Amino acid sequence: MEIGKRIRMIRQEKALKQEEFGALLGSNRSVISRLESGRQLIDQDLLNRLWTKLGVSPHWIITGEDIANRERLKEISELKAELASAKELLAAKTEIIQLMKKVAGVK
Repeated sequence: MEIGKRIRMIRQEKALKQEEFGALLGSNRSVISRLESGRQLIDQDLLNRLWTKLGVSPHWIITGEDIANRERLKEISELKAELASAKELLAAKTEIIQLMKKVAGVK
């Protein structure tokens, strides 16, 4: 999704008209219209206002990536790796116990 579509999505989620959205961000309807249609690039000032007034991540606006989700996916990946290591360790311990029982003549 491109930047303009993400801006439109934010505005629509807030149920605001372009004029209202522009006023909220210290801008006007024509700027919002040009941004949403891709005829104008977003500037740092507007990105900052989206962040401070609406809590919208500038990173998400520009890239479409959700940093929080990316961090969670990284954590899940790390946990999966730890789980795989734990399973290998458990299997090795089980094998050692079985060998020790065999050597000791315990069934």
